[in-house]
Amino acid sequence: MQELDLFRKLELITEGGNVFKDATKTPVTQRISKDEIKPSVAFVEEILGIPLDGYLGTTGKKDTSGDIDISVDSSKYDKKEIANKLKVWAKEQGQRPGEWVKLSGTNVHFKTPIRDVSGKHKGGFAQLDLMFGDPHFQQWAMRGESGKYKGVHRHIIMANIAKANGMKWSYLNGLVNRNTNEVISQDPEQIASTLLPGASVNNFASVESILSYLYKNFNGADLEKYIGEAYETLEKHYNVTLPKPGTMQESVQMREEPEQYFLARLRDRVLMQEYSVLINESTIFEASARINHLEDLVMFEGPKGLLKSIDILKHFAAGEGHSQTTLKWDGSPAIVFGRDETGQFILTDKSGFSAKGYDGKAKSRQELKQMFVNRKPPMDASRKKFIGNMMDIFDEYEKATPPEFRGYMKGDLMYYNTPPVTNGAYVIKPNIVQYEVNPKSEIGQRIGASKTGVVVHQYIGDMYQSTEEAIDTMQGTEVFVIPPVTVQEPVKINTAPIDKMAAFAKKHSAGFAELFNPINLKGMSDFPNMLYSYINNKVDTGLDNLGSDFLEWLNTKKLTDRKRENVTNYVQENQESLNALWKVVSGVMKMKDALVQKFDSQASNVKQSINGQSGGEGYVINYNGELVKLVPRHTFSAANRAAH
Repeated sequence: MQELDLFRKLELITEGGNVFKDATKTPVTQRISKDEIKPSVAFVEEILGIPLDGYLGTTGKKDTSGDIDISVDSSKYDKKEIANKLKVWAKEQGQRPGEWVKLSGTNVHFKTPIRDVSGKHKGGFAQLDLMFGDPHFQQWAMRGESGKYKGVHRHIIMANIAKANGMKWSYLNGLVNRNTNEVISQDPEQIASTLLPGASVNNFASVESILSYLYKNFNGADLEKYIGEAYETLEKHYNVTLPKPGTMQESVQMREEPEQYFLARLRDRVLMQEYSVLINESTIFEASARINHLEDLVMFEGPKGLLKSIDILKHFAAGEGHSQTTLKWDGSPAIVFGRDETGQFILTDKSGFSAKGYDGKAKSRQELKQMFVNRKPPMDASRKKFIGNMMDIFDEYEKATPPEFRGYMKGDLMYYNTPPVTNGAYVIKPNIVQYEVNPKSEIGQRIGASKTGVVVHQYIGDMYQSTEEAIDTMQGTEVFVIPPVTVQEPVKINTAPIDKMAAFAKKHSAGFAELFNPINLKGMSDFPNMLYSYINNKVDTGLDNLGSDFLEWLNTKKLTDRKRENVTNYVQENQESLNALWKVVSGVMKMKDALVQKFDSQASNVKQSINGQSGGEGYVINYNGELVKLVPRHTFSAANRAAH
């Protein structure tokens, strides 16, 4: 898998404009808008005296680009000569050439002044990457991807296929002899037919087209050989899950009825955690709404989820996990704002955004008001105040969202108006948790300069590569997108219980796998959701003796007689594994609660409390790109359920 990791290095080194940094290791280049690329490149063409029109990847295709990738014909131009011309120019400007020009592999990187459409330097710099090679091959090999996949994901899959054929795949050189490193071919058509018998260039057009060809023509061991390592690499390092090898009956439906296939998977909670496929905006919103509790991972991911929860606890024990852990804000209501494909601004709430029977994407203050009025709840003073507050912030969020922005941001509203200072702190209480923020802290100063505040959880769209990138585009100070508050210090954890839990998990892993095997859950695929609902219900009466009254709880639910009988029989037949499951959930929950309590006791510019008692909604850890929540159910969840 060594060559697969090279693509990870490629992404870290060259993607997103990260080559040029200042003394604090902060990138000095920025994203460049689509209309600024040509005038900026024209400026470099004047320096070099050659045309630069071989754009690669997504350069010039999206509204903004992280850098400018351009192919340069190595048979016509010498890399060192080009680099020297740029260095001479930098020196003539009284600059250090090393701060403007860098070389890596076959590339020359140049810190390019960003020019507007009139050709004037508007301020700021973009990273220009001149990639020397065969332009015809590079245009094919280094093209971008659309949707949830990136070009590097396609390279990893192709590297796995090449390895299965005893060769190597290089995004720079094409097909390479595995033993001698000699180039076999840079011809796209020949590469395609050599990698997969009967395949054409079209079959390698994207990640989806490669998967479609593989699933149609291979199965079992052959499919595992072609895709197995790539699957592991993408899941481990990129949090990208491909359809698993061996699920051929699903793959056929995916190929022939893709929308029906993915919608079915998204409705099935057992498989929802494995498939991150985006059908439309509403589906995206609903499918990604839940962040799992640490102790619930085993229910939705089986043994893999259990091992994940144990590994997270080990990270904390090693003093590492705290740096990826942030305070979980308890905001309300959940709002969605942004611009549609035409640039029309929209502000709504969670229900309005995913509404099916009406258009809930309000395009004006009046439309927003009418949507809330039409829901026909009791129109009391509290309801009128809520509607007035939502109408009041409409203009602020519209001004803060740039005209060129496309897509939506989903978040929780923290305050409509600048919060008051009470006892020397900004006091914010949008829901159950009360926050007291030090006005002298950076976050406190930004609260003071704002009118309204929101915690953004997710960007929905394809214009930006991450939520953070979308947030960075927000304009002005009236809308404060509250940043993550990271845990400052590690905590000491007794590792003995974690080790004991790991041994217990290993002993029962086969039983957990069978318990949550989709094949065994035919006709009751929502079984994990039942367990989840049961735990939430136990919050009301205490979380002791989990599982002891599950069947009694089940009898209170509205189920068909047949389904109730099936679930009851399944529970009785798998009692040993279920008993082990409840022990695991209780054990992980106990260790998590102790962890949260220690985090709450640390000094912070943001203090939390519930009904006067220290503590809040808990925390969220970013575990290899996946968010997992550490919420104290016996305090926050209990208070939240009581209030609602």
